[in-house]
Amino acid sequence: MTCPQPPRFWTELFRVRHSEANRNAVMKLETFFDYLQETAGVHADKLGVGIEYLRQHHQTWVLAKLALNIGRHPTHGEKIIVKTWPSGFHKLFAVRQFDITTPDGGPIAKASSFWILLDTARSRPLRLPDALPIDLPDNHDLPTFLPPPDKMACAQALDPLATLVTEHMIDINQHLNNARYVAMANDWIARHTAANPDFTRLDVNFCAATPVHATLQTAGRIDGNDFSLEITGGLHPDDHTLRFQARGQLAR
Repeated sequence: MTCPQPPRFWTELFRVRHSEANRNAVMKLETFFDYLQETAGVHADKLGVGIEYLRQHHQTWVLAKLALNIGRHPTHGEKIIVKTWPSGFHKLFAVRQFDITTPDGGPIAKASSFWILLDTARSRPLRLPDALPIDLPDNHDLPTFLPPPDKMACAQALDPLATLVTEHMIDINQHLNNARYVAMANDWIARHTAANPDFTRLDVNFCAATPVHATLQTAGRIDGNDFSLEITGGLHPDDHTLRFQARGQLAR
């Protein structure tokens, strides 16, 4: 009797809940990231490299970069499908793709993500794919959407908006969850556009982990439909560690 092969891709069905929609009944930007990390986590578990296995081996996946193209923002109550698959390796990163659609296949968004496998005991990235206990599926026939975001220069970031990192923002990796950075970015842009913005493109770099009780400053620039911003800060007023970078475009 042969063992079944692990699934080379995975899909999850979501329905946009009240808490995931803004005042205009449109799905929040951060919810894209919540759905992506949930689907990726389930698939990693099915592949044998999920959170429970990694905890036993003092390892964890850390999202380092993500590029997201948004065709439209879903609305409250809408059902959406997130399909994901691993697509090889790039330098230190394991690469994973996402295709977000309606249940009948209508396009919503596409994303490419870049993950580090971290040795939690030493806080160092592990060499991939050597450190993995399994071979990831060969998905060379499936599409690869977007390149990894480069390091971003955010010259003359303006008008910092302070946020205290509280306990509900911390995830199972013991630091600020990636979607919460995106929520802070959305808040800063909304403050400067006097609206809940619709995004068409977002590139992000996660630069350093943030502990609970840190105070962060979000600052940036908007030039027409283009924006760039950064989040800095830490546990002490003189800590200006770069934690997060983003750039992208808003809908016209």
